[in-house]
Amino acid sequence: MFGIAVLSLDQDLKRVRWNRPLVWILSALFGLMFVSEILVFKTQFLMEVVIVVFFGGIVYVWQNTEKKEQYVEEFMLAVKIIFWLLAVICFFFRPRTEGLRYAGFFQNPNCFAYHLLAFMAIFVTSIDHKIQKREKLTKAIPDLFGIGLSVFYLLQTQSRTSCVAIGIMCAIWFLVRFYVSIKGKNLVTFIKYLLLAAVIIAVSYPIADKALDVLPKVFDHPIKFGNDMPYHTREFEMFTPAKPAKGPSLSYMEKMKKKIVKLFTTDEGLNKLLSGRLTLYRSYLSDVNYLGNKNVTRTIEKRVWTSAHSNAIQYMYLYGKLTLIPYILMILGSIFYGFRYFKRSYKQCSYAALPMIFMIGYAVNTLVESVYQPLHRFTACIFWFILLELAFTYFEKKNRKDIKN
Repeated sequence: MFGIAVLSLDQDLKRVRWNRPLVWILSALFGLMFVSEILVFKTQFLMEVVIVVFFGGIVYVWQNTEKKEQYVEEFMLAVKIIFWLLAVICFFFRPRTEGLRYAGFFQNPNCFAYHLLAFMAIFVTSIDHKIQKREKLTKAIPDLFGIGLSVFYLLQTQSRTSCVAIGIMCAIWFLVRFYVSIKGKNLVTFIKYLLLAAVIIAVSYPIADKALDVLPKVFDHPIKFGNDMPYHTREFEMFTPAKPAKGPSLSYMEKMKKKIVKLFTTDEGLNKLLSGRLTLYRSYLSDVNYLGNKNVTRTIEKRVWTSAHSNAIQYMYLYGKLTLIPYILMILGSIFYGFRYFKRSYKQCSYAALPMIFMIGYAVNTLVESVYQPLHRFTACIFWFILLELAFTYFEKKNRKDIKN
């Protein structure tokens, strides 16, 4: 990878400052991981080396080329093409099963849902740049249909975690873009895009819903994976209508209030809200130590769990308690520098919103999901790319002044 990086250089090397907060945080995290691997052999070995060599090599090229923006744009385009190709596979060869949550082109719906987070972040980033540049609405239609289809798939998965993560991600983007549009006297364009987005999302949902029922019958040759995991559809009980009561209408609100309180204040309620993860967390945390553990998986009540379903707990379990500190700092730092990246580059950079948008969604999603293996999860790949980009990108003072103005 470094050989490819060196051969790809198209200009003299730049001097890069390593004395930066994110670099120190990553050094501490990777150092603790490496020490743990020396003391306790892992079934997943040298993940930090893979990150530094593979992702570091690509970011090294990006930081030393005049075509950096072009490379990132081509990467984003490739992701969009993959999304549409996979959508075709879903519509023709991955039909829904009544009573089961939709898993798309993955083995389980949760995995599908947190990959949708990455697709959504890239589609929204493209829309953000088009709004900034006041481009014609017609140019945004493919990206808006991508968002509409992503929303459809997300609701089909019934993944609460990813729904919340993507919802927060989009809400924060909306607030930031609203502020920037007012400041840049671009509010009319922003509103036009929002109205078009609302129409396209509203139209695309019933079309996609019907297509997912009809198109699989064209070839009648469904693709089934050997490790498909059936997840039964869930009813969101907190919002389902209560049975008619003899008392006043306020009784429904009282029942709903009690249900919400029980959901968040009792072990039974929390475990139900987290889909049984509370038991899983306690099991993993019971064996957390300072040196780490060998295996990622864990058997609980005769069921094999492939991960801790929480990045923070997974890092502590695998690499020791001390990794929690740099991990939390890494996540908080990635969000902070994501906002700063947008602030300093949104006027001229086509992907300025991506670090801010993606890091927020990733941080929320990984509270109750394990998405950290760089060559195993596509969403994790994007995380490490963006994190290293944030760690080593430096804005000249003159550029800061231009951007502020």
